[in-house]
Amino acid sequence: MNTNFAQRLIELLNRFFGPRNQYFESMMRSAEETFEYSMRAGAVVYDQFHGYNDLAGKVVLDFGCGGGGKTVYYAAQGPRRTIGVDCKLDAGRAREFARTRGLAVEFLPLEPDGGIPLPDDTCDVVINSSVLEHVDDPGQTFRELRRVLRPDGLLLNRWHPFRSRYGAHLWAAIGIPFAHLLFREVDLVQVYYRNVVKRFGEIPRELGPINSESTTFADLAYLLNRRSVREMRRAVEAAGFEIRSRRHFWKRQEVRYPRYLPEAWIDYTIDYEVQICVNRKETRVCTAPPREKLLSAVAVQKWTPELPVA
Repeated sequence: MNTNFAQRLIELLNRFFGPRNQYFESMMRSAEETFEYSMRAGAVVYDQFHGYNDLAGKVVLDFGCGGGGKTVYYAAQGPRRTIGVDCKLDAGRAREFARTRGLAVEFLPLEPDGGIPLPDDTCDVVINSSVLEHVDDPGQTFRELRRVLRPDGLLLNRWHPFRSRYGAHLWAAIGIPFAHLLFREVDLVQVYYRNVVKRFGEIPRELGPINSESTTFADLAYLLNRRSVREMRRAVEAAGFEIRSRRHFWKRQEVRYPRYLPEAWIDYTIDYEVQICVNRKETRVCTAPPREKLLSAVAVQKWTPELPVA
């Protein structure tokens, strides 16, 4: 498709759909409005972990906390300790916002190698919201989250598959469903750039180094790893988590699928997935069987590891 024609078509379709996310509008008005918007988003996320969202008395980590608004909402639910970690974090401003709500929240920067600056087995609950689609290696991130979680700790993961309606995260300026599957990246990024400038008058810092020469989604603020529902599930399981629950949402309404539906179809029919994962760290200590037992195949089959006395 001709580049000029494609971009004009995107502009035309966008008149009917328009931007889908109010976060950037609030961000351009004031820091206070940005925090308030994020706190409301935190309430939505918290409710969608229904049945597993009792944070009272627990140590809670908000991984990828952004500006900290959602973290402050979680802190208001009665945890013993609340921690927010992000690679792009204005910790001072976030702490001040928490103090205005009468809450004590720790905000820490993510380490350059992606490590979380916490000891092993620190947290009872880890919450991610719209984070895991933005990390280069989800498997490595899941392993790091498992490291800081205590045995039987909960990972509450909410993420957007790349092939979902707005999986390219262009909603600050382009609201066309599945636009990233219908048009070339270069055309979408150029229209996105022009519309952001038209809408805000400048490029907000949170939207990254995008400019008139940008051609790929990688030029936007947040990396997209383009993972599917199946790929993310496998990464979670390979890291050692047990998935206890998977819920799928379309326009904030839960969608239930028959068991026989191919998993690949889910990517196109949801907006995001909510996973409840349990950290199954091995706590058993195995001792080697006596040598004489190894000489008997029957004995070897019946032998079981000795467990430490509680």
